[in-house]
Amino acid sequence: IEEEEVIYRRPVAVMINNISVAQKVQTGLTQADIVYETEVEGGITRLMAVFKDVTKVQQIGSIRSARYPYVDLAMGHNAVYIHSGSDPTYCAPHLKDIDHVSVDNGICGAKRVPNGLSREHTVYAYGNTLWEGIKGAFKNTTVTDNTPFATFTAEGESLSLTGGAATSIDVPFPA
Repeated sequence: IEEEEVIYRRPVAVMINNISVAQKVQTGLTQADIVYETEVEGGITRLMAVFKDVTKVQQIGSIRSARYPYVDLAMGHNAVYIHSGSDPTYCAPHLKDIDHVSVDNGICGAKRVPNGLSREHTVYAYGNTLWEGIKGAFKNTTVTDNTPFATFTAEGESLSLTGGAATSIDVPFPA
């Protein structure tokens, strides 16, 4: 693969199981460019691994269901979001806002058996197969506009603010 081609690919964000019994069968995390860990419910966490070039990863998993905080994190990267199912009440409606693939046996993924664990700890994806499935599912697999969403003052450059002096700051927090 030409490096130029990879530069313009959209990243791929994959939900990874992080419950204690599944940690021994986690794969692909060391090849992620970014890994997020956030509480999902009941004091447990999940991981979301973000890959710029998912084709370099032989196996990723075990893949778990979508949760809405991770949808927002993936959207911030303009990533294709990979999961295995979703929470129907809170997350499923949120998935309409992002390109996503629910991986299951035969749909960009496969069960790795036997690993001696429950079904939810057995879904994995394989980098090249996953990317080919993404390309087949979505027309928009490349980033065509790399314009920064904000511009900042260059180092050493002075900046003059307009509008007068700020006399107070209000930061609202929900109760």
